[in-house]
Amino acid sequence: MKAPPPVRPALEAGTVYYGFEGEKIISSRGRRAMSLGEEHRQYLKMAELEKKRDWADLLAESAKEITKLPQWQTPYIFKASAHANLGEIGEAVKLLEAVNEKTGSDRDFDISRRLLDIYRPLQRARS
Repeated sequence: MKAPPPVRPALEAGTVYYGFEGEKIISSRGRRAMSLGEEHRQYLKMAELEKKRDWADLLAESAKEITKLPQWQTPYIFKASAHANLGEIGEAVKLLEAVNEKTGSDRDFDISRRLLDIYRPLQRARS
């Protein structure tokens, strides 16, 4: 089984990656093009579920997006948020740590590091 490409791979001809809001970014021959498609619509849907505090549906929707496009890291963050709000702090921390490992210092994904700063102390307090 081939591993998914990194979130922000080295810019090579034909490289495709996804931004935080599901924007598809294609890099080719030193040029970059961005498009908003299905992933962006799914981002908006997950954001709305989070706003409504519909944790069960957010968990299901984010899991579906992870299955469809595992290299897009945003659904993992939404899934972590759902887990945390359902009282599953350990699972949230695990997901966010994996996102941080894959996104490195990409500022588009700073929210995952901020959430870890909130959830890690909660996890320790429950241990």
